[in-house]
Amino acid sequence: MLNISPTILIEEISKLIRSFLNKKALGLDGIPNKVLKVAALVIAKDLAEIASHCFASGIILKSLKESITVVLYKEKKKTTLS
Repeated sequence: MLNISPTILIEEISKLIRSFLNKKALGLDGIPNKVLKVAALVIAKDLAEIASHCFASGIILKSLKESITVVLYKEKKKTTLS
């Protein structure tokens, strides 16, 4: 079992939000990263409380277990035979 503190600090949430790249694809919530960065000062405290509660109780919301996977195919390189 991992020994991880269930307390998530507001500073950790703020730092995480600041690290988001602006031009990445939207998540399931449809909120652009630019918007999250602007709202970070307002939402960081609530997000930290919610995350701390989830970790302390061991309850993970179904919506947090969902993800979007996009497969991007690379163009095949042509091989030359000598």
